Amino acid sequence: MADEQGGSPRRYKHTLDSEYRSVHVADSRATLMRDFLVVAEVTQTSLVDAVLPSLSSEGLETATKTLTAVGHIENPETNNPRWRCLPQDPRDSEGLEDQRFRFFEVIARAIEESHAPEGKEWVALNITGQVTPVGFRYNTSRPDGFMYFKRESSTDPVGWSDIIMPMEFKSKDEEGKMIDDYAKLVWSMHHIMRTDPRRRCVYGLTCENTKARLWYNDRSDIVVSTEFDVNKDWKLLVRIILSMFLASPSQLGYDPTMVANSPSNGNLEPTYDITVHNSDTKTATQYRTIRMLSDIGADSPVGRGTRVWVVQKLVNGVPQGPLYALKDVWVHETSDPEHKVLKEIREAQPAYSQHLLTPLDYGYVPHDLTEPSIPDNTHKNLRRRQLEPTGRVLRVQPTPTPRPPAGNTGTGSRKAKSASRDSVGRFETVPNPSQGGHVYLSRDTREHYRVVFEEIGEPVHDLRKFVDIFTAIQGGWEGLHAIHLSERVHRDVSSGNILLVPNLGTAGQRGAIMDLEYAKKVDDTSAPHDVRTGTETFMATEVACMEHHRLSSLRSLRSFLKRPTLPQTDLARELQELRAQLQKQNKALRPNSNPDPAVASNSLPPFRHNPLHDMESIWWLCIWMMLYLVPSGVQGEQYIENYPKVFFNHFTRRDFVCARADFLALTSHLSELSSLVELMSGWQEKLNRLYNYSYETQDTTSNPLTRIRIDDKTLQAGYEFGKIFLESLKRDAESVSTEFVTLSEKYQELKKNVLSAIASSNPESVPSSKLKLVFEGVVIALKRRRTQADQNTDRGVLERESDVFE
Repeated sequence: MADEQGGSPRRYKHTLDSEYRSVHVADSRATLMRDFLVVAEVTQTSLVDAVLPSLSSEGLETATKTLTAVGHIENPETNNPRWRCLPQDPRDSEGLEDQRFRFFEVIARAIEESHAPEGKEWVALNITGQVTPVGFRYNTSRPDGFMYFKRESSTDPVGWSDIIMPMEFKSKDEEGKMIDDYAKLVWSMHHIMRTDPRRRCVYGLTCENTKARLWYNDRSDIVVSTEFDVNKDWKLLVRIILSMFLASPSQLGYDPTMVANSPSNGNLEPTYDITVHNSDTKTATQYRTIRMLSDIGADSPVGRGTRVWVVQKLVNGVPQGPLYALKDVWVHETSDPEHKVLKEIREAQPAYSQHLLTPLDYGYVPHDLTEPSIPDNTHKNLRRRQLEPTGRVLRVQPTPTPRPPAGNTGTGSRKAKSASRDSVGRFETVPNPSQGGHVYLSRDTREHYRVVFEEIGEPVHDLRKFVDIFTAIQGGWEGLHAIHLSERVHRDVSSGNILLVPNLGTAGQRGAIMDLEYAKKVDDTSAPHDVRTGTETFMATEVACMEHHRLSSLRSLRSFLKRPTLPQTDLARELQELRAQLQKQNKALRPNSNPDPAVASNSLPPFRHNPLHDMESIWWLCIWMMLYLVPSGVQGEQYIENYPKVFFNHFTRRDFVCARADFLALTSHLSELSSLVELMSGWQEKLNRLYNYSYETQDTTSNPLTRIRIDDKTLQAGYEFGKIFLESLKRDAESVSTEFVTLSEKYQELKKNVLSAIASSNPESVPSSKLKLVFEGVVIALKRRRTQADQNTDRGVLERESDVFE
């Protein structure tokens, strides 16, 4: 759902919510479905021809003739053919669900036998709804069936990484049961894609009574075929299963340039030997993964799927030498590769190069090792032809828009047999209201890309000392300025994209900005790519709402005042005065109150991301860390209460950044950081003035504004203002000796205290009569005087509820 007029629309990812990591898989699955309320249906012919491994017409004909000849198909020449192993429909059969669909195993064996000389005998089909495949990511779901690669030992349990095609069944083809099947199938495909980095795509199959559908998921789309009957369309079922039997791992979606070194225990995470084919030198170098740095990008079933490991070069099969960071990502085909963008910026702005990462090895991932120059491409070689949408969509969630009420998700500690883990590189977020999921097929192709960086840094959201936080952000600010001087915008500033990099060579500890695959030339007016997902936490508010609301407010105010809203200003003089006062007082100027925005005008220029939006994202990153970290010695109720009041949606964030009164009210509890809050307030005032100055000077009646541009003077002033404030923030942070914990950790501590107080049956031991717990953005106050029945009810509720910070 791209914006035709420019910019990069974003949609909130519910996989960032706490419920996605619930101890109950049903809640995790329901959270994922909020990102995919519906799935596009395509014709079965186009899907089979596009994504199933190739199968010769002669091979298929031989198999069908053999199956008919040996009597597996009854009445093959009539309009009502039927598998002999399926004398009656599952809905008319007796027994458990998995027993009613055992006929799939019989069919698979018959198909395998029809091609026994040619079959590789390394693929099997099992129908078992009572077994949880093993894996290092937490997941207790049990697919009804699956096709999978056999392991060397027949006693080894099936792992998620072995499964080629998960399957879900229902004996009745009722709407509610079908939707349940669809949701479980999408979850299984998603879990395979997020768990196994070798997967370029995955298949799925659902069957309700005798009506089946083929599913497919790559980094561009999730799609489903039109319905077919396993009896009447038995040849199509043969085509699907036979192609799985005869295909190689690479034909079934496994990346041939990545080899898993499987541990003896299937629940442990393997290491991987990853080959990087350098696009400049045309050489191939292997790296061994040491540990995962970040795989939160793989939590979304479609999109970049970014993973980052610490790696070492492989020399004669042994990892040797320094540690590097290897990034694996699916980028848009028309995007400039990150190493190219970095090279251009570093060469154009060498003074800032230490605040940008150093690419050492890079290139697109070949689809086939025999043709290394042809990269993995979702639309050109993972699919051999264009998919044909039917115009219909299938619901995968019963209620598409409302969020489930608090209490539907559990967040207790996980106790599983596996050595499970969640995604690495994430931070806790406030769940946003549900927004539309994917409906249409993607228009933009994604290609598989890798880059190896010299630096290994720690993301801002993992830092706990404010002097380190502002050291990192200060360096990120310098790197961002280099991007702006190169006439680009970053468009993806976040807590994970700014790193604190340790001493390396002659360079000391410093901050650096990364993830430039979405960096775009300021004057690039080409249509943007599909919806860009991500949290709104660090977005400039204009980016979040995809309109220049500040210009609308200026116009409304100007109309009310009957004159320009701002006096002529000298940015250079303001910078000089600010620098002098900070040096003298070691604090920022007190901001002036700004008028409240009036009703927005509809005649706004098309929205485009500009450098001020990137700068505002840095401001949001700073204030987010101040609201997200809580002094360990305080009880923390006010921190928990104020956080969602700021970050609930882009309207609350807009009030917070544009109105001084809101800012001061919602930061008044930050007593440990009062000097930092004052500096942030000063920076807020200067940032708002820059927006107003730039927009006001461009918006004249004699020259209708069709596009907002940020001139060099405003750009330089914005950089200088930010540099001054960040230097002051870092200096003041040196005197902050308080130990901090995250909001999530503080909440868990509070919840534990409340549960203990309730369990003690002593009402007076409740920590505070004003204690409020936040669930799904709803504030719940616990009263001091309670009956025993109330306490028992609360205990049950609290044990079931999940909060927004877990």
